[in-house]
Amino acid sequence: MNASFAAPVLKLLPILAAARAGQSVAYLALEEGSGALNWCWSIAAGERQIEERALHLEPSRLHPELPGDIADERPFREITGAARLWVQELIPAFGPHRARVYARAVADQGRMAGVLLFARPRRWFATPDTMLGPLCALLESEIAREAEHGAQGATLRAHHAALVEELGRVTVGAEALGREMDQARRALARVEPRIEALEYATARGTDMLMEAHTCLAQSEERLRRHGRIFTALREMLERHAAGTSPPELAAELVRMVSEAFGGSRCSLLLADSDTAGREYLRLAAARGLPRGIDPHQVRVQPGQGISGWVASSGEEVVVRDEEEAARLPLLAGDGYTGPAFASFPLTCHGRFSGVLNLTNFRGGTFGDDELDELRVVALSVALVVDHARLNERLFALDPS
Repeated sequence: MNASFAAPVLKLLPILAAARAGQSVAYLALEEGSGALNWCWSIAAGERQIEERALHLEPSRLHPELPGDIADERPFREITGAARLWVQELIPAFGPHRARVYARAVADQGRMAGVLLFARPRRWFATPDTMLGPLCALLESEIAREAEHGAQGATLRAHHAALVEELGRVTVGAEALGREMDQARRALARVEPRIEALEYATARGTDMLMEAHTCLAQSEERLRRHGRIFTALREMLERHAAGTSPPELAAELVRMVSEAFGGSRCSLLLADSDTAGREYLRLAAARGLPRGIDPHQVRVQPGQGISGWVASSGEEVVVRDEEEAARLPLLAGDGYTGPAFASFPLTCHGRFSGVLNLTNFRGGTFGDDELDELRVVALSVALVVDHARLNERLFALDPS
């Protein structure tokens, strides 16, 4: 927060709000280093208390023309669309469907100092230019002087008092104009019910359009995911049919599954046995392993951790959020970092060949449709592993 803004804003903001009954005002100060609005003073219609809060908001998010309004003419620009959601957070008691919001840049010598926001009932058709332009100019002048002469406190306070006196005279004129506008409002009161009905219909139409847009986005994402999965399944068969070497085939299987579902950590463990015939799991290929883990030394005994439990039980383990993970004791010390993961046994013709693990999903978790698709892909991996005799061929190359 720029401290030089506080004094003039705290003095003049209530006068700006009182210039018109029913009007709420906010001043957003610009942090010069970042170019973002970082502090907000606001006062609601009919209130005396000024609220303050920190924020981080680019002026262009309110209106694309605001950053360029640093010349002598700084118009009041009406805020529309999604930007009104920001205003609802900044101005107390602001009702998006019952108020018009205008923004005006505050600048000095070609540099923006902040933005003034005015929320006015929709039944007022006049823009705030004629009534509030002089008041805004006074606030602008005061902020510039406060910043320039911050060290000269006594002189600044005297000048400030003169400005407040002048502002009072302007306010009297504004009140006279307000009385004239009251007459116009009474004439408009007859059509106010129709206006409100139109606003309600418009708001409802906007909600329906947003719902339709959300559904369309979800459908597009499903279509893209299906395309990725189809590509992965096709590439699995192509790599196997092309006689890809066992290490490369294992790495390609992990890559294709990881990219199809957006999981940044994926591992393929295959069954092996020692000279005594004791079975265990060995890491065939992986993506996103934690640092310090040697993939050639990874051995998982049946029943050890998630993968060992899946190998011994033949059942999948699926966790979609942190609450489910907290209820699963098997997770303790297993190194999972994401809120969701899936672990599938690879079985074909009744023969167990390994375990496929996937976590750290792009979307954070996965739904029922994605789970069904994961099961299909895991089954396809099991078919390729079994048909290619990947366990025997891979570990024959590396008997350690």
